[in-house]
Amino acid sequence: METGLLSRTSMTGWMAFLAFAAAYLPGHDLARLGQALFGRGFEVIAVALLSVVSAPFFGWLIGTLAIAGLYLFCGHPYRGEARKEAKQALLTRHAPTSPEKDIISAMQPDDVFSYLFNSCGPRDLRNWCRRRRSTQFIGYNWTAATVVGVVVGLVGDWRTLGPHLPAKLPWIVGILLVCSATLWVGMIAARECERVELLWLRRFLRQCGKEISITESQEE
Repeated sequence: METGLLSRTSMTGWMAFLAFAAAYLPGHDLARLGQALFGRGFEVIAVALLSVVSAPFFGWLIGTLAIAGLYLFCGHPYRGEARKEAKQALLTRHAPTSPEKDIISAMQPDDVFSYLFNSCGPRDLRNWCRRRRSTQFIGYNWTAATVVGVVVGLVGDWRTLGPHLPAKLPWIVGILLVCSATLWVGMIAARECERVELLWLRRFLRQCGKEISITESQEE
């Protein structure tokens, strides 16, 4: 697992732990709760190490479920105009009997654009777009992590939820605000990326002229 992916999945896992703590801990006697949960000092260290080790796994799991839910309920996350124009452009610039046209017809619009962009797009622009998309998916993943953490925290404290709820609400609202801000920033990053990708594609198509081959790379 690459360093960037490991850090993102770890942050998602820690966001879930933080949301769980915000939903579960307020209203409890923390000193007594800590003594009951951890007991002696070495158990505290063991729990801390377990949290550090398990954060990437829980982050990966939550991120996978978030993307699956996104596909299931909202469709493909990459569906901007650049994707549609890329596939349409390649279909119209090949002869009806071209073997490449059959390949293109069977591909998703995002697959067609991704092939062109990663084969022919400038490296600096590709890296910039990856950072924008990373911000977008951090927003999705942190939102899912927050929802999972809050729900698990509330369910775990269901026996005393009524008397503890007033103490929990400010913490839950706070973590939801952080989550909402992250999602908003991610959506802005996604829109920025889609606009830049569309500008690049139209410039690229003008420069290529009539024919584009999906078997050639023209990286700048």
